[in-house]
Amino acid sequence: MDPRGETLCVDLDLSTLAKPIAVFGALFLLLGAERLWPASRWGAGSWRHDLRNLSLGALNGLIGVALAAWVLPTFERLDTRALSVLGTGSLAWWLVGLLLLDLWTFAWHWLHHALPLLWRVHRVHHTDTAMDASTALRFHPIETTLAALARLPLAWALGLSAEHVLLYEVILLPSILFHHSNLRVSAAVDRRLRLLVVTPALHRTHHSPVRENCDSNFGSVLSVWDRLFRTLRGVPQPGAPGFGVPGLEGPRWQSWRGLLALPFVGPATRTANELAPTRGQ
Repeated sequence: MDPRGETLCVDLDLSTLAKPIAVFGALFLLLGAERLWPASRWGAGSWRHDLRNLSLGALNGLIGVALAAWVLPTFERLDTRALSVLGTGSLAWWLVGLLLLDLWTFAWHWLHHALPLLWRVHRVHHTDTAMDASTALRFHPIETTLAALARLPLAWALGLSAEHVLLYEVILLPSILFHHSNLRVSAAVDRRLRLLVVTPALHRTHHSPVRENCDSNFGSVLSVWDRLFRTLRGVPQPGAPGFGVPGLEGPRWQSWRGLLALPFVGPATRTANELAPTRGQ
């Protein structure tokens, strides 16, 4: 067997195993923990809600596997030397690469709120009227595909390896599950954690139906980017509005079929009743 083909086979196996293990492990723990120690009784979703989000997540997972089968061989053929000044394989190279990937994820998230076309796809995630760990899997397949494809030229330009992207995703996915969860975290602990990373309380602000709140807290792993770019807002106050997109709370937009169709058949233009992010916030 061609040694190169054998290496690709091993790499592909690792890529298809590491992410599912990270996702299923974190999801299993958080779905159980948030039911034992919920942050809010009214904020948690029903089993139907969770099943709908999990099934959408499963569809995105299949897309991710298919994309990995194409992306990994592509990485093998690329010349990745842009960060060689740091010493490819060095600790500094790995850390800088992870930071740049997280900064890119922050910028990519911001773009989904700033550009109407991307918002039409991203609002599938924001239409959830309850918020728990399963919400972290509620993304339209188009958004999942675009995110994977957009990251490829960035990684090539920065000289990052497939392993770099894989390691970042193994960190990213449990982080997203954590900060979407309905897990009760004490105010004191949350205050300390959010100095560095995105916490559940911090991300609940981002899922607010209030426009100014939703257009904030774009971080996925680190919260420092929101501080740096002045998009950070505080945690929700007691009695604050719940979650969702005004005008899209009805059963039609909460069904599996409605979620898949929303980017194409939802409101054609943004109105005063629909959350419409402001550019440049």
